[in-house]
Amino acid sequence: MKNKAITFLFCVMALLSCENTKEISNTKEISNNNVEGRIIGFDPCNGGSDAQIENRGFVIVLNSTSDTLVTYNLPVKLFNFPKELFNGYLGIFLFPDAYKNKYNISFSFRYSTSSEKKYPVCSGLIYLAEYNKYVGDHQIIVDHVSLK
Repeated sequence: MKNKAITFLFCVMALLSCENTKEISNTKEISNNNVEGRIIGFDPCNGGSDAQIENRGFVIVLNSTSDTLVTYNLPVKLFNFPKELFNGYLGIFLFPDAYKNKYNISFSFRYSTSSEKKYPVCSGLIYLAEYNKYVGDHQIIVDHVSLK
């Protein structure tokens, strides 16, 4: 009898825990609402000083809510970023203050599904605490990007 009760309790807990693993958004639709934001940094795990790397992660802050997000699908030719912005990638993911308000964009977006999220391999030498604090796992897919 004791084994049946434990088995039943285990099954109930397993079923209840499955509800917590649902994705935030499993829609593939891009929002029709345009938002404005600024590119303020990059994913340091993409490393190097070349801004023209396909699928480079860029950190965006939304003007309306100050939410900090990362996207890996911005067109690489959108801006001509100076290479020196990416030189300190081992410790600093944010652009210098003089550049934080320079790269303004307008765009539509949706949150990435778990199968779309990118997790670049990262060297143990790269300091990620600040990046993870600000960005976390808030990855988005952007569309209809224009300069603002």
